[in-house]
Amino acid sequence: MLTSMVRPNVFILGAPKCGTSTLFGWLTAHPDVCGTIKKETFFLMDKEHPLLGSPNIHVDGPGAYAKSFRHDAASYAVRVDATTHHLFQKTALDYIKTLVGSKLIILMRRPEDRVFSSFLYTKHNLARLNKNISFSAYLQLVRAGKKLYPDICNHAGSAYVLENDVDYSRYAIFLKKWMEAVGAKNILPLFLEDLNADPSTELDKVFSWLDLKHCHTSEIISSARAKNITEKNLNIHIHRLALRVNDALQSKPKLKKWLTNGYGKVMLRQEIRRTPEDLEALALLRASYEPFNEELSMLTNKDLSRWR
Repeated sequence: MLTSMVRPNVFILGAPKCGTSTLFGWLTAHPDVCGTIKKETFFLMDKEHPLLGSPNIHVDGPGAYAKSFRHDAASYAVRVDATTHHLFQKTALDYIKTLVGSKLIILMRRPEDRVFSSFLYTKHNLARLNKNISFSAYLQLVRAGKKLYPDICNHAGSAYVLENDVDYSRYAIFLKKWMEAVGAKNILPLFLEDLNADPSTELDKVFSWLDLKHCHTSEIISSARAKNITEKNLNIHIHRLALRVNDALQSKPKLKKWLTNGYGKVMLRQEIRRTPEDLEALALLRASYEPFNEELSMLTNKDLSRWR
């Protein structure tokens, strides 16, 4: 039964472009886990944030969280919200710290790679960036404090994210705040590099930490493909049209899946080569993250020397 008391008790907080969609898919394949209807609810975003969802806690109150779940959600031991940008929100921190027994999963990856992936995903998958802008030029605009919307990015929410993405990869700043708010024992830090190298072990770790029975982990991983992979669109104008068609077919999932698979084979490429200019920009960005990575290593007791 759907009641106003239904709310998440597990939060995959982020960070964006660190494998959270894949983990959400694997986790919700467990019979004792119920995920939100949409992977990202944006329910607990700060009041003025352009990605604030509807319903949300400010307008509709905390009881409206129930609307993000299926009608039978209360019968599940674990209920998951995987809104990655909640990691950076004061509203989310202030609310979640009041939920006794809640557990948080925070996924991270090499910081500069996350920024690069977010840039490429916005440019190619979402087709929201000027097709001629390079990664290096984007970083220069951000460092100069320039606004990306509407001239560089045609979506206010995506522009806001890109303007803050360099800061978002300073994981230690945000992890420390959450540890102080909810206690380190209630947070499970994970790393995309480990998830890619040994997904079964990492998923078993998650199941154990959530007190869930181990449930055919290898089968779950093999049956659920990775989600939200960054792919290069071969023509931005055709891709924008395809995105509009995709939105229009929400009520026809079988047709949508058939068309999406066919379009992907013809018009998308997963391999995006890094140019010498990209590599130079990434090296400079990597150096700027070193002190934050050292602090993160101490907070998580994790050797992050591979990031160097």
